Amino acid sequence: MALKFGKAVTMIVERYGWSAFDNLSAINDPDLGKDVEMVRKVRKKKDDIHANKTGANLRHARPPREKIEKMVDKGMTYAEIGEAIGSTPEAASKTVRRYGLSERYWFAHGMYNLIKSDPYRKLVEQRKAELKSLIDHGATDAAIGAELGMTVSRVKYWIREWNLGRRKHIIATGRFR
Repeated sequence: MALKFGKAVTMIVERYGWSAFDNLSAINDPDLGKDVEMVRKVRKKKDDIHANKTGANLRHARPPREKIEKMVDKGMTYAEIGEAIGSTPEAASKTVRRYGLSERYWFAHGMYNLIKSDPYRKLVEQRKAELKSLIDHGATDAAIGAELGMTVSRVKYWIREWNLGRRKHIIATGRFR
């Protein structure tokens, strides 16, 4: 007959009280050997489940800012930071942002200088000119997206972002697309 967990707990409590669960390995009673073993196994499984949850501890207690700052300054990636704090790369990214260290992260990885660099600005201006040219020639958003390798929503975003609206085209040509 299989022993039930509730009955095993009851038997241990009746003989030793609730304090026995603080140190189950100290119980050497031959009558309760199976009971103690069952409770140990269940407790071990429960501890293993909580230990394997990534990011579980990060939500309740974030690592200290100084620790994250050191990792960012060393040039560690989000994946490496996440692994070091026992979390996922996404959670590490959020932690870096919450501490206001995003700019330092990008500076450490050389991306900050890339965005501010002259070749990048030239590339942006070139893309902007291509988009404006296609709009002036009356291309639809779908056609522009196919030409530039963007989705339609991305085309609409950049039209709004760079103020390349179609109103000027309608007024100039007198036709509506």
